[in-house]
Amino acid sequence: MEGKEISNKNVFPKELFSVGEKYSKRDIMFISNKKIYTSSGVVPCLDTLLLFVTLDKSEKPDSQKYKDFFKNRKEFFWESQDPKKSKSYGSKDNKYMKLMLKGEITTILFARIKNGPKSKPNKFVYCGELKAESYDTAANNSRPFGVKFRTLEIPKETTSEIKELIGWRPLKQNSLIEAEYLAIAQPVSEEIDLDEEE
Repeated sequence: MEGKEISNKNVFPKELFSVGEKYSKRDIMFISNKKIYTSSGVVPCLDTLLLFVTLDKSEKPDSQKYKDFFKNRKEFFWESQDPKKSKSYGSKDNKYMKLMLKGEITTILFARIKNGPKSKPNKFVYCGELKAESYDTAANNSRPFGVKFRTLEIPKETTSEIKELIGWRPLKQNSLIEAEYLAIAQPVSEEIDLDEEE
């Protein structure tokens, strides 16, 4: 990426990432020149919220089998962390979740299908920017809440890595129907005040 300079050191350098290319969290730390917590799936970094998603959770405990999937090239469904865990991004009342739902913070998706071995985990595919379209209002901080995102940067002609992500489905597909139903409960609009919503 020669010739590209970052004009503001407080701005996440998304112009240095390419949709469809693979990056480890270490790569992302090096490119952004910012330390990120490697174990978290939600990472505030500079002026941006990074979502790190592993789609296939078949080896995870039931409590971590969040429903994350692409419905198609333009629609991505994501389920938050468990709100009952400490320091969790599982509540729509969390500062960063509010900003994400209101569209007041740039939200970027890095995704992969499987974790891979612990000694050498699989890299994440950069999927670009997301925009929240609707979310799950029935969770009430008692369980993770779902969000329907619109992908903003995945082109029609894309890499095989992105096509694999979009085509992935879990063994139990009925959970996807439930996730989609919940995530479209409340459209995101300028009129909605997440601060007052109960």
